[in-house]
Amino acid sequence: MYSTDDTRDLFQAAIGSLRALYRPGPAYAKAGVVLSQFVERGAITGDLFAPKPRSNIEPLMGLMDAINAKHGRGAVRFGRENAGGSWTMRQELLSPAYTTSWQGLPKARCF
Repeated sequence: MYSTDDTRDLFQAAIGSLRALYRPGPAYAKAGVVLSQFVERGAITGDLFAPKPRSNIEPLMGLMDAINAKHGRGAVRFGRENAGGSWTMRQELLSPAYTTSWQGLPKARCF
């Protein structure tokens, strides 16, 4: 695999991982994908045996970002993305500053 900022490649990797993990039968809950180890473009030496990355992705990704900046988030998206339909994240128990303040976290008491 190679480093990428192409949304199409990220979708392909996520769906490939889900297909490898899925087993029929047990109930599943909604989940997300966590991205980590961000680096600047060109900062990683390529893998000699990895498939060649897509070329000329900057115009497409830049155009999508520009349209979404002008017309609002989600104005243009890939067909695989949820269009905001039947589900939303459950955030009723979310503290107001859950990522920035320890005081905002709920307290659990064990007896």
